[in-house]
Amino acid sequence: MKIIIQCQESHAVEVTGDETVAFLKSYLHTTEGIVPEDQRLYAEGGKPLNDGDLLSACLTDGALVNAVVPLVGALVELLEMQFFESKLGTFHLAKEDEDPVVQIEGGFSQHD
Repeated sequence: MKIIIQCQESHAVEVTGDETVAFLKSYLHTTEGIVPEDQRLYAEGGKPLNDGDLLSACLTDGALVNAVVPLVGALVELLEMQFFESKLGTFHLAKEDEDPVVQIEGGFSQHD
């Protein structure tokens, strides 16, 4: 079966289905240089794929897999957070069941 992996580039990978998700991560390590530990793979619809999952059990022929990798490092994330705090006020992340709230210039506004 054919799997399409979307990362920095798109890759069409032929597999038997007996491989695991770890195989796809190894493939991305070889082709794009991203270590498997830094990769998060998701099936269509946003379903996370686990390293031990058999491809035949979680994907079908022609399936699209999205690979998500972290930014260059935690320092970049920290600098981005500091920039947004200085420009917008304080940004608070919310849990899945809560609405995110952003404090802007002493006032609050909710975002959907």
